[in-house]
Parts: sequence; C-alpha cells; structure tokens
Amino acid sequence: SPPATRRYLAAQAQARGFRLLRTDGYLTPNEARNLGIAHVTTPYLVFLDNDVLVTRGWLEALLRCAKETGASVVGPLYFIGELEKQMVHMGGGPAHIFEQDGKRRFLEDPRFGGMPLREVLPGLRREPCEMVEFHCVLVASRVFQQLGPLDEGLKSALENPDFCMSVRRAGGEVYFEPASVITYLPPPPLAWSDLPYFLRRWGTAWNRASLRRFQEKWDLPEDDPNL
Repeated sequence: SPPATRRYLAAQAQARGFRLLRTDGYLTPNEARNLGIAHVTTPYLVFLDNDVLVTRGWLEALLRCAKETGASVVGPLYFIGELEKQMVHMGGGPAHIFEQDGKRRFLEDPRFGGMPLREVLPGLRREPCEMVEFHCVLVASRVFQQLGPLDEGLKSALENPDFCMSVRRAGGEVYFEPASVITYLPPPPLAWSDLPYFLRRWGTAWNRASLRRFQEKWDLPEDDPNL
C-alpha cells in the first residue's frame, strides 16, 4: 500500500482494534483473500472490497439468509456508482459450463446489469443463484475447510465464477439476498499512488494468465467465444 494508506490503516487498526495484515509486495486479489482466510476462526467470513459502500443492515441480511437457508455463499444486490443513482451492477445470475455443437462452453451473465432499480424491483427476491461476486460476499468457513484456499492462478479475472462453480460442484448452495444492498465505486478518479498497482491488477499479463488457468481448470477450448 502507498505510504499514506499504510499510515492511515495502522492508525485505524490501533484505534478500532482490528488485526491489520500487510505484505511488502503486491498481492493478487485471491492471494490477499487467502491471507485473510488463514486467520478466520468464526463460522462465517465476509469479503468486502475497499471501493465498496454499504447500506444499513447489509451484514445482518446476509447472515440471516445463510442461517435460514443453510447457504454456503450469500451475495447482496450490487449497485454500481453513487448509491442515490440506484443503478444495478448485478443481482445473481448464471455461471456454468454447457455443451454446444460437441464443445464445452462457458456462460456468465450477471443478471440485471446496467438496469435501474425501479425496473427490476418486482423481480427481486431471495433465491438460489449460480454466481455472486467478491465485491461483497458472505461465505461459510466450512467452504474453505472442504475446498481449500482460493485459486491463486486466477490473478485478475474469472475468480467469481470459478469460486461459485467450485462451491456448487461440491454440493454447496449460492444465494442472492436483495435485502442486503451495497454499491461499488469504480474509478475515475484514481490516485497517482494507486496507479502502479492498478496497471498491474488490470494488466495484460495477469489477465492472460487468469484466462489460461480458467480454461485449463474447467476444460474449455481456447476458441470459446464467451471468454
């Protein structure tokens, strides 16, 4: 982290009493998540990106859904941009492998993406789904006891469907809980101090490596038009 961010986090950890984990080198998202997973001792954990804003009751709603349904993974209704705009980023959606013309194909389709809340509100309900995203997600700790750590070969992309498909393949359920609402604020603006990591995080090398890993892991051909 940049020096100013490092100092701020250290001060907040001391003032608020949370454990701060830090490395001296850049981490991929799944490397960072695995670093945190190793310290979890509770029945559930939450992944929450640092560009996310939450709404009142977001965590209680996710936890309530997990306990009432037995779900292994629960995701909220995801907005994008300022909360008052109420623009949906996704509300669950399909993520699976299918066969077409004798070839394995991948389908990922975030539901309601780019639609205003008022247009999708009648269709929002708690229900099983195939994928949620790491912007914000509650996970039962038993998932990692069963599956092990997140795949660090996925450096910058496809970690959402990979995780959710792995959970479902192992017999777990993924749920969408619209009573929990969050939004994420993508750049711009972007601080100059964040630029070195931003370019690596979304750079060609990590993207290509992630794509190759996903294709190999799920036995997908290189000519899959959905990748």
